[in-house]
Amino acid sequence: MLITFEYLAFPVSDNDGKIIREIYRPQIPIRIANGHNFLNYPIRALIDSGADNNLFPSYFGQKIGLKIKKGEPFSIKGIGNIEIKAYRHRIKIFIESYSFYTYVDFSDYQETPLLGREFFFKFFKNISFDENKKIVSLKTLS
Repeated sequence: MLITFEYLAFPVSDNDGKIIREIYRPQIPIRIANGHNFLNYPIRALIDSGADNNLFPSYFGQKIGLKIKKGEPFSIKGIGNIEIKAYRHRIKIFIESYSFYTYVDFSDYQETPLLGREFFFKFFKNISFDENKKIVSLKTLS
């Protein structure tokens, strides 16, 4: 099965708050669950080929009943070599009718849900980014 999404446009402002252009990002709608606890609404997660792991704001894990600090603790270094504390949990991710169990690191210091290479990309035969058409395509394993 091939699932495609258009990139989403995000405004970029100057110092005065005037919108000067738009940036397009491969963010996709996903749903998440922990057992029978489902998030009541889809969230937009950024497919990030530069991220090693999935990293979500703690808020989303709490909404599906996770006790965030009971997860496996991790220190994650990102841009600028800044280190944040995160906790790994196993959850289920739904993308349209396709779903799989995977690991997500949750952190109070993360604002945007990121889908990374190790625990997201491996659930697909192929993930392709068409920068000219601003489309991301996910070819599922089944």
